[in-house]
Amino acid sequence: MATWIAHLRVAEAIVQRWPIDDHTAFYVGNLGPDCGEPNEDWTEFSPPTEVSHWSNTYKKNTIDPEAFYQTYLSGSWDDFYLGYYIHLHCDLLWDRDVGKVARDRFKQGFQTPGFIWTIKEDWYAHDNRFLMAHPGWEPFRRICRIKHFPNHYLDYYPEHAFTRQMKYICNFYQTHPFHDDEFKYLSLEEYEAYVETAIAHVNEILSRHSGKSFLE
Repeated sequence: MATWIAHLRVAEAIVQRWPIDDHTAFYVGNLGPDCGEPNEDWTEFSPPTEVSHWSNTYKKNTIDPEAFYQTYLSGSWDDFYLGYYIHLHCDLLWDRDVGKVARDRFKQGFQTPGFIWTIKEDWYAHDNRFLMAHPGWEPFRRICRIKHFPNHYLDYYPEHAFTRQMKYICNFYQTHPFHDDEFKYLSLEEYEAYVETAIAHVNEILSRHSGKSFLE
């Protein structure tokens, strides 16, 4: 799954090119699939990842964004649902361009239980680097101002799901002891390349659905 700041960076780029009316709802939607309630060791979620990410199995490459689109966006575009849809596309890309690359590059490491969390320290350290370089960044500041964002969108989440997770995400980036060492598992160039690829991909997908070029 793509990191939360990577998701918000893509979302910000879309806000700058498309007529998004409710930026808060759009940003929450872009984090929406990650609002399941985790168990103690974060190995399972309620609802299951297959439900929240519209996939056939637990494998990330089976995520089906178009099934979500046909269910919630085929009639008209709602900012929250549009953000949710974009998140699903971004996770597919992350699995292809980052996740699979890591699994191939560090096969031996992945034989050790919990190795994914070692890699994720690099991923989220990139997020922290970006936030430190952009104090007061609007997408992050906006979600951190949320006091209550009730769920009246998706029946597989409880009413408080989005409120709880926005608070968790803000607290995570404000308190987690991120490393400032060399990035061993995902280079800065690879991280930034993912963001740019995701932005271009999402613009292309939205242009196809709307029949308009994002460059117009």
